Amino acid sequence: MGGQGESPQAATARFERELMEADRRFAAEVAAAAPSDRAAVWAGWFVPEGRQIVPGAVVQGTTSIASLMDGAFTSPGYSLEWDPDSATASADGTLGWTTGRYVNRREGPDGSVTAEGRYLSLWRRMPDGSWKVDLDTGVPDE
Repeated sequence: MGGQGESPQAATARFERELMEADRRFAAEVAAAAPSDRAAVWAGWFVPEGRQIVPGAVVQGTTSIASLMDGAFTSPGYSLEWDPDSATASADGTLGWTTGRYVNRREGPDGSVTAEGRYLSLWRRMPDGSWKVDLDTGVPDE
C-alpha cells in the first residue's frame, strides 16, 4: 500500500490523512443530502456488514443501519454534524480509526435539544482503495 520508496512512517501518515479526508467527506455528503436521502447516504459509507453501536444494541448491515437512521434524519429540525480530530492507521493501510466531536440537534417538545459528544469510527480499506466504515459509535458528553 505504500508508495515506491515511501518509508513506513510516511505511508502511515498518508493513510491517516486519507482517513481524515474520508471522514470529512462522509460528514459533508450526509449534510448536503436531502433529509429523505440522508439515511441512505449515511449507510452507503459503511461496508455491507458494517455495525453501528447504539444504546442497548449493535445494528448490523447497511439496510438495518439506514432503517435505524431514517427516523432521526427525517425528523423536523434534526441535524448531525461531526468533525474528526485524530486518525490512526495500521502500518499496512488496511484498517484505521477516526475520533472526533459530534453535535446532534433535534426539535423537542420545549424547543431545540442539542447533544454533544465524541465518536469513534473504525474504517476498512476497500479493494478499490477507498475507505468504508466498519463500525461506528458515539458517546454523549453527559
